[in-house]
Amino acid sequence: MGLRVKDTGTKMLARSPEAAVFLKENKGSFFQAARLIRQNFEELRRGGAKVIDKEKGLSIKKAGTGSCIGKHNHVTLKVTIKGKHFFLKIFEYKDYIGVLRGIRTAEGYLKRRNYRICGETIRPIKPHLLFENRLTKKAYIATDFFDEKDAVLVEDMPEGKKKKSITNAINELKKELEHKKNIIDIWPLNAFYQPKTDSVLLFGLQHYDYSK
Repeated sequence: MGLRVKDTGTKMLARSPEAAVFLKENKGSFFQAARLIRQNFEELRRGGAKVIDKEKGLSIKKAGTGSCIGKHNHVTLKVTIKGKHFFLKIFEYKDYIGVLRGIRTAEGYLKRRNYRICGETIRPIKPHLLFENRLTKKAYIATDFFDEKDAVLVEDMPEGKKKKSITNAINELKKELEHKKNIIDIWPLNAFYQPKTDSVLLFGLQHYDYSK
């Protein structure tokens, strides 16, 4: 996925080239965000007040992304750093490994298919940043934050030919990746449709080890 990795033994930070530039320009901002999340975790999990650090240009609040309101087991946040919005999902370490493998496997498979399945363009949402704290057993995945007007859950699309075509493509991909690659959670509730690019964006992918 083109991520640059820095590993200290207790912590791991992987970032895309774009995120590396952004973090260099805003030194310390992400680690301050991580500290604020840790210090205010229960309040953020419950959807309490927004956490703000004016000096770093930071704001953090509980949120879903696109038209997904974040009703899942993991804590989902909107983190803003100097006007740039990120969607941040917090995992237990064991879940994070499966998510990372799921994204990588799906990306490799779709790339070989030129990201086209049954006439539809489908791409996994790639992370900008992965952060793992092995002491707290928490992992963070940061991706683009999509406004509700820009990305709608496939499940929430109005009934019609487009929704039917996309759903068919997702189901076809599910057959390939779930049955052959052990990638789970491929379904219309885990996919956005982005009208401006006429693309389907997959999120929440996870590799499941059936041998356990």
